[in-house]
Amino acid sequence: MPRWVRQLLLSITFLLPYSAAHAADLSTLVGTVGVQFQPIQAGGKRQGCSLVFSVVGQDHAYRRGALVALVGNITFWANQDQTAAVVSFKLGTTMAPHADAEAEAPFFAYLQTPHSTTATSKFFQYEAPDTPGTRIFAYALDDKVLSVLKDIVDGAPVTIGFNRAKDGLDVMVPLDLSVAETTPSETGFSRRHSKDMVSQFAVCNAEVARQIAHQPNRK
Repeated sequence: MPRWVRQLLLSITFLLPYSAAHAADLSTLVGTVGVQFQPIQAGGKRQGCSLVFSVVGQDHAYRRGALVALVGNITFWANQDQTAAVVSFKLGTTMAPHADAEAEAPFFAYLQTPHSTTATSKFFQYEAPDTPGTRIFAYALDDKVLSVLKDIVDGAPVTIGFNRAKDGLDVMVPLDLSVAETTPSETGFSRRHSKDMVSQFAVCNAEVARQIAHQPNRK
């Protein structure tokens, strides 16, 4: 089992006993678990900016409403010579809270915000070599992708869409990028909210964009 799956399932298993009184109500288990901002650097230069997330949703399209744990990141990054930028979306799924669950990469995945979606933008995809069971979708910066990115830094709601097979139904999972962490409480879960992660992401994006703009051979 990949390490990221084991860590996420352990955190969910830890939280489950605290919601025993609400076991019949799956909504107490559904929601964003946590979001972290992670800068990406190479050779001392800022190369990219990433929001790393974990969230629990329900799969009504393929698994009769069973819980599904999603992990991944949303990243704005520059190429090695810092002449162009792309947005990438990394996603892995696993059934929760089963300890023996296997990681499963989505067939297709996208981000959706109030004003746009990456679903119809051109992209290339590949399975992440360092995290089995995840897939990365990388988009050129067209108007739709830029609109999604703007919505994210403006704090607008974000929804993850993914399917498990070609032409399959989409599973839609809300992602709250303001949730810094989730801890147990007497009523189920307590989520600590913060604007810091998205604010740091926005500042980092501006820094990377400025570096690209100052490159003489930028695209």
